[in-house]
Amino acid sequence: ENKIQKALKKETNSKFKVKVDNFRGTNILNGEFKNLSAVSDLVQYGGIYFSDVKINSLCDYNKVSYTDKKLLFDENLVLKYSTKITQQNLDKTLSESGYKKLIEKFNQDKVASSLFKITNAKVLIKNDRLELNYEFTPFPKTNLFDFAKNIIKPVKISMGANLKVVDNKIELCDFDLNNIKSSYYPIVNAINSFNLLKWSMPLSNDVKGKVQVENVKIENSTINIDGVVLVPKNNSART
Repeated sequence: ENKIQKALKKETNSKFKVKVDNFRGTNILNGEFKNLSAVSDLVQYGGIYFSDVKINSLCDYNKVSYTDKKLLFDENLVLKYSTKITQQNLDKTLSESGYKKLIEKFNQDKVASSLFKITNAKVLIKNDRLELNYEFTPFPKTNLFDFAKNIIKPVKISMGANLKVVDNKIELCDFDLNNIKSSYYPIVNAINSFNLLKWSMPLSNDVKGKVQVENVKIENSTINIDGVVLVPKNNSART
């Protein structure tokens, strides 16, 4: 359990409580176990904060060896995970430099930045949907007379959206602007380009595994996410 805790902390820089259900006899000495479960109240991964992270192995036989400060996966390890993103998690993620860099990258785009510049962003969880609040400065690179600069004010846009899984990424969908629902607006692609949840969850270079996002649903003021982690056998993880 201690070695697995260290491996999870190295992978996520977060603390986990780990429980291993063993077989009877000497199997545990060989690294064989029935079930693995791990929980954490708060995890930061891929620049996003998650709450109530739960991980459970799906197979009733698993084997892991420990040599040279490495966990060696002797069999395929398949894990089911679930997690939540709360409003507090969203606020913290938005305040981090990683998301700020994402907006800066958008603002530096030659085409987009000639039309508008994002000066403020806020995402709220309301009525089992997301409320996206953005403030834009129109034509930021245009040389305007002083009187024109006083006329052109920052524009505030509030847009509702839902979430869906597309190609193992979480994307915004079902937009509504001014209570008019639509599947497409000229700004939709731009908004999705700096969607803070559009991540594919790779593991570190030490672990040649894959994190699959299967479901996402906004419910009870939280974003609920679940999926599967696959770590193929003959891979290793440092502790």
